[in-house]
Amino acid sequence: MLPFSYALRNLGRRGMRTVLTLVGLALITVLVILTDGFARGLAREFGDYGITVNCVGPGSIHRGERAEHESVKDILPGQPVRRKGRADEVTSLLVYLASQNAGFITGQCYLANGGAYFQ
Repeated sequence: MLPFSYALRNLGRRGMRTVLTLVGLALITVLVILTDGFARGLAREFGDYGITVNCVGPGSIHRGERAEHESVKDILPGQPVRRKGRADEVTSLLVYLASQNAGFITGQCYLANGGAYFQ
């Protein structure tokens, strides 16, 4: 997901870019709300059976030495962690949520994005 500050910087540049930015922000907001509600609804339905439901939203993940897009370079300096995440950092959260130790955790959405929303 793109931080709102990146979207706001692009609003006045071009007409089509403004429209696409606003549509993208609205779509991201709706998807986050729907995902959160979907996880909570499933947690309510399957909780009686001992099934836990959680969702994880990873941020920018480093995938090797491929060239980065310019917009990604603009986003990373705004993150408190100031780097892309590693796949093992996200999978360790997934492994914990799937373990018996997380049996009381359900209906939650976790954002593993390096603190991108603390700007």
